[in-house]
Amino acid sequence: MGYKDEEIKKLNLKYFNGKESETYAFLMVPKAILYDKEYEGLKLSEILIYSSLLERMKLGGNISGHDELGRAYVYCSLEMAQQFGHCKRSSAITALKSLEARGMIEKDTRCPGSVSR
Repeated sequence: MGYKDEEIKKLNLKYFNGKESETYAFLMVPKAILYDKEYEGLKLSEILIYSSLLERMKLGGNISGHDELGRAYVYCSLEMAQQFGHCKRSSAITALKSLEARGMIEKDTRCPGSVSR
């Protein structure tokens, strides 16, 4: 479907030109999540939450510590998961349960009422 020049001007679309894209932060999604059959059926909110958790770990300063097996962990509240997944509370709960059921995350709630790690 083609657009006439006048229609494009009305839309006022802004495109990235060269170095402009470097001024924005981007979230990286592992290609395996998009292409491997193992991850087929993941919802967008689950992908966003998982990728955001990976990003927090990658940044280093957001690593909250290491467990007894030497695995790095980050703290993530339900509210943070909602923000990461751009979803409601119930959807964030469902997404986290799905990620945990697939073995992509492991939830540790040692202190009732506290933020999960």
